[in-house]
Amino acid sequence: MKQSALVIATLFAAVEANRNHDDARARMQRDIHGYIKNGAKFDAKTYEAVHENAIRQTRIENQFKEEARENLRDGHVVMDEYVHAMKYEKSQETYTAPSAANGQWGNIHYNNPQEIMDNYVEAVENDRELGNEWKADFELYAERMHKSHEKMGNQINRAWNKNGKKAMEFADSAVNNAQEMHRNQHSLAGVDSMEVREDAHKYVESVVDAEEAVRNTIRWEQKMDQAPDRVIDHANHKYIKEKL
Repeated sequence: MKQSALVIATLFAAVEANRNHDDARARMQRDIHGYIKNGAKFDAKTYEAVHENAIRQTRIENQFKEEARENLRDGHVVMDEYVHAMKYEKSQETYTAPSAANGQWGNIHYNNPQEIMDNYVEAVENDRELGNEWKADFELYAERMHKSHEKMGNQINRAWNKNGKKAMEFADSAVNNAQEMHRNQHSLAGVDSMEVREDAHKYVESVVDAEEAVRNTIRWEQKMDQAPDRVIDHANHKYIKEKL
């Protein structure tokens, strides 16, 4: 009787362990599917965000290069203005060498001094304006790049919150279910031993013999041998033997 109770408990433990093993495997397969699905979506959205950012960066850089070329052209104009101012100053210069008449005091005299000054002032103002233009272009370039990177970062963050986190959660769950499958496999080690398997087979055979004896009595005395009952008994017997 004790042996029969042990075998019954072992059989139910085996069935339950197999069921838990199958459930864990099904969950792990679901988790792997969820990980691949959400991981692929996260990768695709990240790639799209990076690709769009690269396009924006190329456009921003091209705009800055065009503005830089324009500034360089203006820079050449300013340089010409400086050269013109210096040449005009030189053209208005009158040199008087030292002599007895001037007490050996030579001097340099400039005609049209106001116009000379105006030429330099114009060149300096245009130069300062060009410097401010360069500064504004650099700041605009940096601002555009920052906004582009920020937009890319926001897109990736949204993708992470929507799909990336889910992918990691599915991955963690898959690992946990794999560990549970491993534990269930180890829990079946005792059932797989030869002694328990033999006892289980003996018990099943005894149950079948006893069942057949009772059924013979019912068959002869009450004529209750109905086909559905035999089908059910056969299915139960087959199920238990498969689990062994």
